[in-house]
Amino acid sequence: MNEKTSLETDFSRSIQIFFEHNVCFNGYTYLLIFGKHINGGFICIPNWKIGCEASTFTHSSGYNADKMEAAGLDRYAAEALADYIDKYMLSKGFD
Repeated sequence: MNEKTSLETDFSRSIQIFFEHNVCFNGYTYLLIFGKHINGGFICIPNWKIGCEASTFTHSSGYNADKMEAAGLDRYAAEALADYIDKYMLSKGFD
């Protein structure tokens, strides 16, 4: 049987990418994409095969680090990248 996929709902207008940066930490590079979609925030690190839900609120680095660690990133890198996200968002006036 050949099942076909179909579009159920298009949320394309709801997506926002806050940034896409190469971030270096501890000798490694992480292509860090941070944004939000219809149901909340997301973090994607494609060169590490990491993707997870995230908080788009500032001062959420602990929560975001937990989510990245649960997705497979080591704790130290997750904390460093979560801090990077928080500092970036604060520098852009999000609070």
